[in-house]
Amino acid sequence: MSGIRITIWLVSLLFVWGAFKSPSNASQYFRLKDRLEVLEATVSSIEGDIAGIEDELHKIKSNPRYARKVLKDKFHITEDSEYIVFFAD
Repeated sequence: MSGIRITIWLVSLLFVWGAFKSPSNASQYFRLKDRLEVLEATVSSIEGDIAGIEDELHKIKSNPRYARKVLKDKFHITEDSEYIVFFAD
């Protein structure tokens, strides 16, 4: 019976030693886990940005007055009878 226990201990020790000496050890696992969390947060942020842009696009497509307002405010596009005047602060 003691031979089996020794064998189990040696195999367990071998697994523990291999976990720290192999190229894909525990520290690399935790670094990759941290990177995954950062990437997931970035993806979540980008998905929120996409939702906002899709809402803006829907507003522009569905409301011609809003579309003209965006053209004037963001792109300084005017009608023939309008002028844009910029004031220095």
